[in-house]
Amino acid sequence: MISIAVLLIALVIILVVMLNTHERRFARESRTVAVKTLLSEDLNQITASLTEPLAAGGSLDNLYHFLAKDPGRREFAGPADRRRSGEYLDGETGILADHYSADLENSGLPDWAPDYVGKVKVLFESVRNDILILTGIPESLTNLPRPDSIEISITMRTEKAVGQFASMWIPRGETASSYEMDRQRIRGYLMGNKRFLKRLKGLDNGWNELAASLYNLSVNTRWLTAVQYTPELESDLDELIILVLTADIHRRSEDIMAQVPGSSVSPGILWFPEFSYYKNIPELSGQTADESPTIFFAKVNLGYTFRDGRTQTWLNRRKDWMTDYFITFFSDLKSEDFSPIEESDRDIIEWKSARLKAEGIHQINNKIVIVMPFGSKGVYGVRDLAFVRVNLLANP
Repeated sequence: MISIAVLLIALVIILVVMLNTHERRFARESRTVAVKTLLSEDLNQITASLTEPLAAGGSLDNLYHFLAKDPGRREFAGPADRRRSGEYLDGETGILADHYSADLENSGLPDWAPDYVGKVKVLFESVRNDILILTGIPESLTNLPRPDSIEISITMRTEKAVGQFASMWIPRGETASSYEMDRQRIRGYLMGNKRFLKRLKGLDNGWNELAASLYNLSVNTRWLTAVQYTPELESDLDELIILVLTADIHRRSEDIMAQVPGSSVSPGILWFPEFSYYKNIPELSGQTADESPTIFFAKVNLGYTFRDGRTQTWLNRRKDWMTDYFITFFSDLKSEDFSPIEESDRDIIEWKSARLKAEGIHQINNKIVIVMPFGSKGVYGVRDLAFVRVNLLANP
């Protein structure tokens, strides 16, 4: 009995020593650091960056704060609000606002209008700069002045974070010498990790809230007051909303594991949030805007946030209007809008495809937000446009 016990103890000691070698300790430490960095730091920081314009002191939050002020009052009524406004309307921002205001002097506007509109305009430019950086819109696809920044888009930051995780992570039971980076194993681990899926859902919510805030801005009464004196603000806001929608749609077609080595056929991770789809729009037909007559036959579905019953009800009640709307939408397009063969860059082609969908969604959401503010009671409008089928028939 004593001999057996000694043998068992010796066996346990040997196993402990084997499991606690320098290589295995290094593997455990690398795995811990990789998981902590991705799930507790990187993805949280990326989500925070996406929602920064909406956070206290962010560009959108500051704009909404200023719009809450009486347009006829040159200063805020309360000292706390005056102190806060000074934080984002002093320095270069304040100088630029004064410059815009001076351009409106002696234009027959009410005395308060130049100062008010100038400040709205400069605050909106801060929002625009933030969104251009967040979306990462290709420089060749916008005429909007781009801010000087070394920051990369939210999608690229997500891909980079997952790539860094893959370079550090070592599966359980493996060591640095026995494990060679395996894209399939990395994907399996991430897709089985609830915290990772929760972080991706948080990013999706961030895009959702950003679009919702911009749509709500479009019906804000004080914003409309500024637009009355500076009409170009309205089209600028439309462009920003379409950018956010485009980036939101585009990221769903991007492999989150793009920076993890693997063959072109290796599975990656595409993040598709849970949507409900409105499928009652009948098949559409008409003629595109091509010089040579081209007939289209199309079927489209509209995706909206799962269980957004109010958006669903709005769509159900306007089936005939949406049918006419999409016939007009397709009639204003050309064949090349569906297959831009002049482009060789796959990313540009995918961005243009996402933008086409965003433009189709935008006019619908503009009507929904008038009757239902986005973000309240689970209403977020339409978030995806699925071209179920598009056939183009050109006359020979």
